[in-house]
Amino acid sequence: MRNSPQKITLCLDLFYRGVSIRKVQEHLQSFYPHNSSNVSIYSWVLKYSRMISSFTSKLKLQIGNEVQIDEVEYHRRKSHKQKRGIEENWFIDSIDTKTRFMVASDYFKARGQKEISQIMKIIKDKTESEEPCSKTAGHLVASQLFLDLFEQQILYELIHSSRSQEAT
Repeated sequence: MRNSPQKITLCLDLFYRGVSIRKVQEHLQSFYPHNSSNVSIYSWVLKYSRMISSFTSKLKLQIGNEVQIDEVEYHRRKSHKQKRGIEENWFIDSIDTKTRFMVASDYFKARGQKEISQIMKIIKDKTESEEPCSKTAGHLVASQLFLDLFEQQILYELIHSSRSQEAT
């Protein structure tokens, strides 16, 4: 490895603390004789973020009994070269209010029942909690979807456990 693990870890830590990649590069000039380019630092962020994401997505989370779901609307240009208009996108995420851990998140082109239910299915798959309470910032669809999703799971488990008891 051309660069030490400590140097790469430092770059990732600074980047995720909100320091720009150019500022991270300037910081490296102070402490490391062999400096890395901003392109190298960005490639480390991409590479190791994917690695960490694939690891953390397999973990079962032990969260509290409350999950906060929030949506953020993003407006972005359809083309950076031509004036084609603005596209509306949504970033929907869910955070455990006890641990402040982001349980699930994704980008969508719309904000509706289908998109919220996708986030809730991810929450359900990632958590060990029986039925976490859901708080939303203004989207009433989420509460009923959350209850429906967990009620189906509880019913399935009850039916499955009663069938296994009958078999024995």
